[in-house]
Amino acid sequence: MGGDEGYVPDGAVYRNPRLFYRSYLEMEKILKVYVYPDGDHPIAHDGPCKDIYSIEGRFLHEIEHGRGRFMTNDPSLAHVYFLPFSIAWMVKYLYTPLSYDHSPLRQFVSDYVRVISTKYPFWNRTHGADHFTSCLLVMIGLVHFPSL
Repeated sequence: MGGDEGYVPDGAVYRNPRLFYRSYLEMEKILKVYVYPDGDHPIAHDGPCKDIYSIEGRFLHEIEHGRGRFMTNDPSLAHVYFLPFSIAWMVKYLYTPLSYDHSPLRQFVSDYVRVISTKYPFWNRTHGADHFTSCLLVMIGLVHFPSL
């Protein structure tokens, strides 16, 4: 891809491949992500860079310390907001193995959302719809983000 205006993606998944690709190129030019500075190591702003969960650690590192093409330090310019915590480190430091008690994980995420929603206006504008994290807590049902 890389800016090739003549490229057209292929496959049944695309309703309008040309429009999709033009939209993708535009998104690469303008997308801005704000990373919340709140949270302490090791759970926030860090992640494992070895072993099975290394993709999460690499993502956290790249989004905060990489080339910064999509990063903005001005949250009012952001299109999306990143919650920089690591599920791997949450499990390592907050979860008791074989307890099947997910409440410490839920509590951490709830507390984090409470902090940012109190400190910044961005969560409250959309109830978190424009916020994301590198983990699948919501998808696997461990955490339900409250409407604050």
